Amino acid sequence: MGNHTALGAWQEDKGVSLKWSAGDVWAGQVEVPAGGTIEYKLLIRSHAQNPEALKLRASFTNFNP
Repeated sequence: MGNHTALGAWQEDKGVSLKWSAGDVWAGQVEVPAGGTIEYKLLIRSHAQNPEALKLRASFTNFNP
């Protein structure tokens, strides 16, 4: 979830889902314009999609694509 519309515009239900692969690697893909600043957070959500189960995993800011 992040500040750009491609990342859900801070709406956790609109964020990008990541896929898990061997080695505990999580990956997803979005297109954002070059330049500027992207803010995003990685969240963990239970399979039940329960809002109380939403946990902040990490927070990153000032990523410049």
